[in-house]
Amino acid sequence: MPTNRLAHVDGAKGIAITAIVLVHANAVLPGREHISLGAAASIALAVLFLVSGFVSGGRFSDAAPAGAITSRVVALSWLYALWQPVVVVQRTALAWAEGRTVDVAGEVARFLAAPVRPNGELWYLWALALHLVLVALTRRLPAWSVLVPSATLFVVINGIGEQLVGDVTWHMLGPGLQGLPQFAFFTILGSRLRVLLPVQRPRVLGLLTTGASVLLLFLLVVRPGPWFRPAETVLGVITALGLASLASQCSALRLLARIGRDSVAPYLMHMSVLTLLTVLVTGSSSPGAEAGWAGARPLFLVGASAIAISVSVAVLGAVRGTRAELLFRAPDRVVEQSVRWLTAARSGLVPGR
Repeated sequence: MPTNRLAHVDGAKGIAITAIVLVHANAVLPGREHISLGAAASIALAVLFLVSGFVSGGRFSDAAPAGAITSRVVALSWLYALWQPVVVVQRTALAWAEGRTVDVAGEVARFLAAPVRPNGELWYLWALALHLVLVALTRRLPAWSVLVPSATLFVVINGIGEQLVGDVTWHMLGPGLQGLPQFAFFTILGSRLRVLLPVQRPRVLGLLTTGASVLLLFLLVVRPGPWFRPAETVLGVITALGLASLASQCSALRLLARIGRDSVAPYLMHMSVLTLLTVLVTGSSSPGAEAGWAGARPLFLVGASAIAISVSVAVLGAVRGTRAELLFRAPDRVVEQSVRWLTAARSGLVPGR
């Protein structure tokens, strides 16, 4: 059983992954009524980047940070590249299920441009790799000199980014290039924190979580304007972390920590499962069934998200210890060789000589 600290960190990842799956289910599953989950998406991504920075940050304070950053970036890049063909298949299948013409040339262009313009929902892996390089490069700088400009970028882009660049440019950038500067603040902040929340002081934690959740609910109901979106995201992050910490003390909610520990599987696989569900539902439904799906949409989304997460975690458990596990992690020899190449390059040596 993980320690309380690890349990609440894993629980936070579990909450973020669950929210991301729910947001994507709402985006792709059939039904006319799409629930507004924009705030949930922003909060979930911020939590994911914050926790990733927190977990990875300690590695870069070692005597050999270059090796640590290389191994992490290679692992992320492996998964991002490996699953790109799957993204193309998913997009093609969804277009077919929705009765849209498949843009073959567009899909090929997006696939080829994936190294510089992230393709599909895997952009988090691409952005996190670049964030971690930035963390490693700035680890000796004063915290304020890195956090202040990254926080400013987050506030501006999260608040009025679309209004600043226009709808067309915002769409052309895509979620990856939108999110790369937008969420760098959370990765950097996580890497600088010694603890995510005061888990050893439950009264303070309870008050902080309650206050953040009440303020968040107020902003979501009142909707005062785009400049308050960053506040919604920050309050949502505090609420999610607080709930994760409280959940780590409750045996009934420890499933969140399990999802967080195995988060790589649902993150990589959930769109494949949701795509399959969409194809099955669309193919087996009568023309008038869409209204029925729309009427029960919240329940439909929760059920589909639960299926996507459960199947993903089950697949990871089934392949663990086999060659198929390389679908979810980079081969050790690839990581080790990359670290050796970097070390040799930094010392002016040629590997193998």
